[in-house]
Amino acid sequence: MHDLRHEGDPYPPETTLALGAGACRDIAVLFLALCRAQGLAGRFVSGYQARSKRPDRHLHAWPEVYLPGGGWRGFDPTWGRAIADAHVALAAAPTPAATMPIEGSFAGAARARMTYHVAIEAE
Repeated sequence: MHDLRHEGDPYPPETTLALGAGACRDIAVLFLALCRAQGLAGRFVSGYQARSKRPDRHLHAWPEVYLPGGGWRGFDPTWGRAIADAHVALAAAPTPAATMPIEGSFAGAARARMTYHVAIEAE
C-alpha cells in the first residue's frame, strides 16, 4: 500500500516490509535492496510524476536498475509500472540522501518559509 509522507528519511527495507506500506521513497529503497541482493546495480531517483493521481504534486521517487545488456531501466514500484514518458528525473544517486534538492543548516533567530509550485504539461 502507498502512503504519502512529506517528511523524514526513507524507512529501511525491513520496516517497509513489516508495515506492508510506505511512501514512494520507502518502496523505492525496498525495491533497490531486493535488486542489489540479486547482484543488480541500482540507483535512487527523485523527481516528478507527470500524470500524478494526486492534485497536490510533490516530489516522487523511484529506482533505476542496471540490467546487463539493457542499460539503466526505471521502474515505479509505487504504481507497478515501468518508467516511460510520465516521469521527470531531477537527481539520481546510489542513496536517497545524495538526491536531496536542498541541504544545509541555519543558526539564529530568523523565520523562514519555503513554498513551491510545480506545473507539468504533457505535449
